[in-house]
Amino acid sequence: MKLRKGFTMTAAATALALGGLLGSGVGPAGATTEADVAVQQEPAVAVGLAAQEAVGFDDAGALAYADCDNGWICFFSATNGGGSKCQWNAALNSDTRPQCSWMNSGTTAKSVYNRTSYRYHYYLDKNYKNRLGSTLSGGQGNLAGSYTIGSLCRHNASGCPN
Repeated sequence: MKLRKGFTMTAAATALALGGLLGSGVGPAGATTEADVAVQQEPAVAVGLAAQEAVGFDDAGALAYADCDNGWICFFSATNGGGSKCQWNAALNSDTRPQCSWMNSGTTAKSVYNRTSYRYHYYLDKNYKNRLGSTLSGGQGNLAGSYTIGSLCRHNASGCPN
C-alpha cells in the first residue's frame, strides 16, 4: 500500500492490518500479491490536527479529483472528488470494501475518477456480483445512488465478467 509522504506498506503488513487478508484467498487462484491489495486512503481533514501534522494526510487539506494519482481508479466519499479517497490499481479487486476503511464502515462512494488507461467496472457485492456501473479511462463524475463498492475489475481482464 502506497501512502503520501513516501510511506509504503508491504503486502504482508497490509494483510495484517486488514485482519489476515492474505489467508482469505484474495486475488487470482488464491494468490495474493502487493498489487492485489494495492489501495490508498486519505482522509480529507483531521480533527484537532493540522493536515501537515498527520502522516498520510494531503497537505492541501480538502481532496479533489486532482489528488487521484495517474494509474489509479479513485473513489471519493463526497461529490466532485471531495471527502476521503480510496484508490486501486490492480486489474482484479474481488473484495474492495475491507481495503477502504470508510467504505467498510458504511460511508457511500459519491464520486469517481478513473486515471488508468482502462475501463473499470464496479459491483455492489464482492466477487463481481450485482454490477453498479463502469467508468471509462479518464472519466470522472458524481455517482448516482447510495452504495459502497464491493469489488471492481478492469474491462477484459481475465476473471472480470465485464
